[in-house]
Amino acid sequence: IRSGNMFLYATEDVLSVDRALMMPASISQAAEDVAMMRLNLKANRNTVIWRGIKIDLSGVCIDNDITLIKIWKEVGGASDTFDQNDKYKLLGEYPALKSYGTENFANRTVTIMLKEPEIISSTGTGAGYYITYNLNTLAQVGHTVGVSIKTTDYIIVDSPDSVLFSKPAPYETLPLSAISEYADKVTFTPTDILADKRYTQGDTDVAVMKFQLKTDLSDAIWTKMRVERIGIGAPGEPADGSNKDVQYIKLYEDSNSTGFLDAGDSLISSGTDQFPADAIGPTADVTLTAPQILRPTPRTYFVAYDIALTAHAGDRIGVRMKDKSWVTVSLPNFVDVFPSSAPFNNLGYFDSSSAEILPISVTITGENMAPTVKLPRDAKVPVLKINCVPSAHKIIVSSITVLQTGTIETPQSAATFYPNIGDGDFSVLQLWKDNGDAILDIQKDEMLYTMVHNTVVSGATLASMGTSRIGTFAGGFVTIPCGVEVTTKGQIFFVTADIGAVDGGGRATYRHQAGLKLNDYSGMIVIPETAVSSTGNKFPMKSNAIAIADVSIMHVDVRPDKKGIQEEAWHNSNTSVRAAWDVIKVDAAHINTFKAAIGDLPVNVSQTAGMGEDGWSLTSEQSIEIKGLTMQEPSVVFLAQDFFAGQSSGSITVEFPSGHPKYNTNADPTEGFESKGYLIIGTEIVGYSDISRNTFQGITRGLYGTLTQDHYKGNGVTNRAYFVKVKADTDLVGETPEKWGVIRIDMTPPSAPSNVLTASAKSGIASEAGTYEVEWNHSRDFESGLEEYEIQERMDTNPVWRTIDVVTGGRFSINVGDGLAQNSDGLALEDEPKSQGHFYYYRVRAKNNAGSWGEWSAQSAPAVTGVPDEVISAISNYPNPVDTRKGGEEAKTNIVYILNQDAEVTITLYDLLGYKVREWSFLPSDEGGRKGANRVPWDGSNEVGDKVAKGGYIAHIKVKSDKGVMTAIRKIGVIH
Repeated sequence: IRSGNMFLYATEDVLSVDRALMMPASISQAAEDVAMMRLNLKANRNTVIWRGIKIDLSGVCIDNDITLIKIWKEVGGASDTFDQNDKYKLLGEYPALKSYGTENFANRTVTIMLKEPEIISSTGTGAGYYITYNLNTLAQVGHTVGVSIKTTDYIIVDSPDSVLFSKPAPYETLPLSAISEYADKVTFTPTDILADKRYTQGDTDVAVMKFQLKTDLSDAIWTKMRVERIGIGAPGEPADGSNKDVQYIKLYEDSNSTGFLDAGDSLISSGTDQFPADAIGPTADVTLTAPQILRPTPRTYFVAYDIALTAHAGDRIGVRMKDKSWVTVSLPNFVDVFPSSAPFNNLGYFDSSSAEILPISVTITGENMAPTVKLPRDAKVPVLKINCVPSAHKIIVSSITVLQTGTIETPQSAATFYPNIGDGDFSVLQLWKDNGDAILDIQKDEMLYTMVHNTVVSGATLASMGTSRIGTFAGGFVTIPCGVEVTTKGQIFFVTADIGAVDGGGRATYRHQAGLKLNDYSGMIVIPETAVSSTGNKFPMKSNAIAIADVSIMHVDVRPDKKGIQEEAWHNSNTSVRAAWDVIKVDAAHINTFKAAIGDLPVNVSQTAGMGEDGWSLTSEQSIEIKGLTMQEPSVVFLAQDFFAGQSSGSITVEFPSGHPKYNTNADPTEGFESKGYLIIGTEIVGYSDISRNTFQGITRGLYGTLTQDHYKGNGVTNRAYFVKVKADTDLVGETPEKWGVIRIDMTPPSAPSNVLTASAKSGIASEAGTYEVEWNHSRDFESGLEEYEIQERMDTNPVWRTIDVVTGGRFSINVGDGLAQNSDGLALEDEPKSQGHFYYYRVRAKNNAGSWGEWSAQSAPAVTGVPDEVISAISNYPNPVDTRKGGEEAKTNIVYILNQDAEVTITLYDLLGYKVREWSFLPSDEGGRKGANRVPWDGSNEVGDKVAKGGYIAHIKVKSDKGVMTAIRKIGVIH
């Protein structure tokens, strides 16, 4: 430094640095101001200005394990102990803290600049300073930590002074300190979530307790939990219920933080922990398969039960947490003592509310499958369909008990009674498991069990057999093993029977009747045993009785003119009915005669009363035509909703369908029906007690022995039908049971189809490939409906129409030339692509299901497969000559020709002397001047309306087009 002519030179001082190790063997998580190293600083002469220090982190640890690094100055002399004197606080500040106290490691190093530079002198023993660490509350237990000052450059002093280590570099804390776990207090906070809850046998993941766990400062590991089942037993059960009510105990973490146990939560236990046998006690230890790290932020968990499928219905279940020791956490952590205040009781227990266990409700429906008549030794005859659906989860149908009905029920007082009558009418029963299509198919469905009729066992003996009755089929009583698991999708079972030839009394089964019934819910032995019958179940569920005969009329076909068996049909005659039938019989049977009659119900012969024998017409053939009838057309409306066989009461709503003349009007669909009476839907008769607009109320199903069926929205509903009944008279048995078919009368043909349109007419582009679509608007027939459409075609000027296809009444288009055409008998018709250069015209008519054809539609615009080169071609007339004395169309001749474009056409008729007889003029696109085939009829009259004389006439045709004027001549003969 220059002062005047004097220079002052700074001399280099040396800062001597000594170190002493302070760190403990272990440091707890969350520890603060832990002294790691003491530095003693002294200048060799004068003073040294110390500004900062660089420190490296040593040990197996990470930056975040250490939250703060601080530099303190020793207070009160060289005690070599970092104590409260060094850490004292004055007015909110720490006087001895020389760093800012906010520094932390980054990439395992930190440079700390002092708040104020320290002036280190050469006097005395030097100045002492401490390096301290604050540890993270979540520092990794087992990590080691230390301090490393590698070189003298780590000590930052003002130039030109230097630093000298009094001991060899580096200055490091060795051995390192290990991080130990902080002794956290874990708080357990339960919540009662079972109040007013009800669960069903077999319910899984039922949350019985929600609870939170948290530490006070750091973390703890939760590994196990003990729980106690509490509860109340149903009447007749142990007072506190049974451990068997719970199949599994589970612990879940509320992973998605919804506060509710749901599919997004994580199972943290095995899921298969169980309470022990009741005799051992109601507690169980549940070890976590995924131990949980607890922290100061509360985490939510659930105790859940899987309720056993065999749990006692009516029992109540809950959970108890009795003591802090029931929550196991890692040492040195500990669980806080359970208080004697809510939600704990005065004993320091947490007891949840209890939830009621409801039984599974089993819905059972039965459906008759029995045919009216069968022969002895007929096998696997469908009798009864049983559908079983549990309300929740699943059940196991262990066995099904059915009772035989019919002749076997004959009371002893009856004249026909004899010991063991009817016992053996069914010689074998089979139980089938449906494959899911709800249709009995012995090729696809699984046969579960076959029960052969046993030696007769008395009713008293059967009653005493208990569960050993399984496998016994006698006395009309049979319990069939099943063993099928049934889910909420339900399971259908079928019971079929072989018809016996001789019963237990040793007599032939002819004239016997036999059916089956599921008498009550006890007939279904299910697991769990406490599952209950649905309140909607209607017992008994029974089949119709099968009449066992020597001859059986299988079907009555009331439309033998149609393909297939038509047991339900419409007729277009109200005065006569034709019917045919199929018969099966035993070899020894002889049919004397068949008898046929018609009634307005299955139980009468109202329409043939006064005919034949008491209304029955006799025939030796398997067909008949009954004439001289007076039958009426019914009122027809349509179901507005599905109407299934299971609906045995309530009401039916009907409507007019879209397109009906009365649709969307104020007309009442029930008009024309009696205020009370019956309806015929399909072949079922449904009674009703009242009607209101659109609705039949107070229904009764399956009247007069008709079968209850499923009916669907849009099915027809009528107020009358006629029942064609047939029976046979045989040598062995006499008269067989009656079989019938249903007819309704529809005298009105369907409307004509409209807007017949070809693809080329629609697009204006010729269909040169010869394949194209022809479409039309539907005909209408709101009584019997449409059976089929007939489509006819003519080509160019040819007046002859020919049938090219017949399609079902649900179609509204065909594809010409696709090779798929057929006639009404289903036989193939020629259907090749059309030739090029022609005009094809189409018309369509409809036939209803009563057999009546409607009118033909108007002729379509032509389908064009290409136009002729000439403006006019194919000039002709028919008939030629024409006899004008005939009436109608036969008294006219038709002048026909083809135009390849719309054109202006004039046709002038001359006699042979050249006098003009008549003239027609047509504008383009008019009939006579349009592109395609044109037809101009002439009735043999002149322009004043007088008939011309017989002889020859000349038709002069002039065509004016964009190609100029062309003319053509045609000779026409007229005869009288």
